[in-house]
Parts: sequence; C-alpha cells; structure tokens
Amino acid sequence: MGRGRPRLDLGAWGKIRTTVVALKEGQPSRYRATASYRDRHSGKVAAITATSSTEDKAKKALSAKLRVRTGQGPAAGSKLLTPENTVIQLVERWEEWLYTKSTLAIQSRDRYRRTSRYVVDGYHGAAVGVGGLVLRELSSGRIAQHVYGIAELSVPEARIARAVWGSLMRFALQHDAVPSNLARGAATELANPGRKPPRALTADEGEQLFAALDAATAAVRPGPKTRKGLTDLVDAMTIQLAAGGLRIGEATAICSEDITYTDDGATILIHKSNVYREGSGRKIGPRKWEIPGGWEIQVTTKTHDVSTVHVDAVGTEILRRRADGTRHPMGLLFYSESTWAPLSLSNLRRTLREITGNTDLDWASTHTMRRSVATQVKAVHGIEVASKVMRHTELLTTIRGYIDAGTESPNVTSITQQMHRRKPA
Repeated sequence: MGRGRPRLDLGAWGKIRTTVVALKEGQPSRYRATASYRDRHSGKVAAITATSSTEDKAKKALSAKLRVRTGQGPAAGSKLLTPENTVIQLVERWEEWLYTKSTLAIQSRDRYRRTSRYVVDGYHGAAVGVGGLVLRELSSGRIAQHVYGIAELSVPEARIARAVWGSLMRFALQHDAVPSNLARGAATELANPGRKPPRALTADEGEQLFAALDAATAAVRPGPKTRKGLTDLVDAMTIQLAAGGLRIGEATAICSEDITYTDDGATILIHKSNVYREGSGRKIGPRKWEIPGGWEIQVTTKTHDVSTVHVDAVGTEILRRRADGTRHPMGLLFYSESTWAPLSLSNLRRTLREITGNTDLDWASTHTMRRSVATQVKAVHGIEVASKVMRHTELLTTIRGYIDAGTESPNVTSITQQMHRRKPA
C-alpha cells in the first residue's frame, strides 16, 4: 500500500491547474486556474480559483490571490478596507472614523490627524512617507523605521507618531486588513525623557504670583486694548483657584446661566470647555485652510462629565462683575469684544509667560493652579478627596500628574520614639 499525498504546510498551496470554462457558443474562451490551499490559521484545505481570458492571466490572478491569503489569514478584509488598500486609503478612512466615532477629545483628534500626514508624506526628510505601500506590505520593522526616523528630529513627535500608528493598525485589524497589530512592540527603545514631576505653588509663591500679575495690570496705561488681556488672565486664574482647581478651558467657558448665587458664595455648573479646533478642508496657504480654525465652546468637558462646583467669596465677586458686564449673546464671561469669539488661551498663556519669564516663577502655568489645589487638598483631606475634587476617574492620574510630593518627608518622630522607647541623654 503506497503512501498518501504529503500534507500541505500551513499557508502553502499545491500545483496550479487550469481548465477551459464551458461558455455559450460564440463567447470568447475563459480559463479557470485552481489550486488547493491550506489555511494557516484553521489548517483546513480548500480549492481556490481564479478566472481570466488567457491561461497565463488566470494563473497570475490565482497566484496573487493566494499570496494575499498567505499574508492576511482567513479573512479577506471588509467592504471598507482590504490588504490591497494603500496606507493613504487607510488614513483617509481612519480619519473619518476619528471624527465620527472616536471618543478622543477634539484637540487629540486634531493632533492625531496632523501627525497622520507624516505617515503618508514623511517628516521633514528624516522619515520617508509610506502612503504608497499597500497594507499587506507593512511590517513592524517598517513602522519602527518610520518612527525612529521622526525621532532623529523630534522625540516627542515620534512618540505621537507611534501612538497614531497603533490607532491605525487597530482600525485596520478590525477590518481584517492586517494579520495583527503591527505597531505593537514597534520602536520600543524610543528615548523617553520621562514625565516631569508635578510642581505646585506654595502659599507664598501664590501670593508672589498674583502680586506680579496685579503689578503688571496696574503698570499699563488705561484702555481696553492694553489692560483687558491682563485683567482676563488674572480673573481666569483666580476663578481656577476659587472654584477648586478648574481647567483653564473650563474656567473660560463659563456663561452667566451656569452660575447660581447662594448666601455664602456661588456655585457653577461645569459642563463645557473652551477648545481650539484646527482648520480643515482645502489648504489655501501656510497655516490657512478653507475652513479656518479657531477657539470655540465645546459642549462637553475634557472628561465628558457634568459637575457643580462651589466658589469662594473672591471668585464670586469676579463672577458677579463679569456676568453683569457681559454683552456676549451666549452670556459668555470671557470673550473677544472685537470678534465675540471665546478667549484665546494661547494669548492668555503667552501673557503669563511674559510676566513670569524673568522671575523665579517662570515654571508656573495656568495648569499649575489646578495642581496647586490638588496638592493642598491632599495635604488636608487625603488623596481620595483630592482625586474627587479634580474629577479624575482614576486615583493614579491624581498621584502621577497632580500631586507635588515635595522634598520634605513627613515628621514621624513621635512614632519612632514610641517604638524604641528610649529617652535622650
């Protein structure tokens, strides 16, 4: 008894055979190429076919189909995306998903979209664009080379590019257009300078900062164009502190209808945020788009939560003054009187840097107000209360990014004295 035919290896196929397809009289001949293919995932053997007008074309078409199956497994992609689509097409369909179904904040979406251009077109000569590759030609090595190329000029930009590649590959994987998340584990040795430890204002530093802001406001000559920017900065940062560490985008998105006055102060309904939306559409010049970007009021906060926060007496005075004086159609407290647009946070931060640039407080930012509140609340009430005040969903977020641990260790001498029970000589 002879041996049977040897089993095909996983992902391999047998000899390609061709036959003439029976057609109606008068129609040109068609050729069908057939080969047995063993699926590299399930191990099952199936006949794969392809037809064309000539025997040679039918064999070539079948060979291409078999190579695709070998590269991407049992699935042949979806109606939206297949292994034969280019990286450019992947980015286009991913961007549509990014702006219609992703839960990322609008700033993150804009940032990811901008970085995806480097995937397609390259990055200032350091990284070559791979937009012309089809998805079955991608590999972890190609992705790593692209990210490392960007890192030669900018490590922060390379880290964002690595995150974008991860999102692109997850999207392609959902449509069976790639065999696995090829970005996972790519560029793992990318230099990471590490997270800077959070730093908070002490009581003395806070007094020094606001004294510098008040002095700068008093020094300029009167007039809406010269003093308004400084007044906006001081009021916004004060409300950040007075309302328990608001984000600057939340503080500048407050409308008069969000405020409720009480006997001992006021409360604010926090449910919106002041964000920058990048330009879109056709590019018509350097940093100019068919639909220009600008600051706008987003109908949700960064974390999509709705909260009512209490405001101290000083903050309440500022809220009353600005609410009584607003002429904005939406009742917005912080806005440009020339365009009615929400206040530019870029201008706000630039003004702060100009005031603190040559002082010991050059490290302070608008976000420092939030960290300072978190640090003081933690010192008095503990880390869990501080996390709730910051409205974080995870305690680790508060610990890593918002609490200034300082350099002085807590005084535990009363405990150590009880442990050894010895008295000084």
